Amino acid sequence: TLIPLDIIFISKDLEVVNIRTAQPCQGDPCSLYSSGGPAQYVVEVNAGFAEEKGIQKGNRVEIRIF
Repeated sequence: TLIPLDIIFISKDLEVVNIRTAQPCQGDPCSLYSSGGPAQYVVEVNAGFAEEKGIQKGNRVEIRIF
């Protein structure tokens, strides 16, 4: 990653299974970030977003189509 990111891992049942913060890569090879459990989806946002919005492991995700 080129900027710090929160990586939000989401299960097939739309539950947050883990949140990791990725720092910019400083060398080769870059760090890998795993979900730590079964995840089907990943959302990447600016670092600090998850804490700012109160997103936590176990939260349910709602997808809205406008």
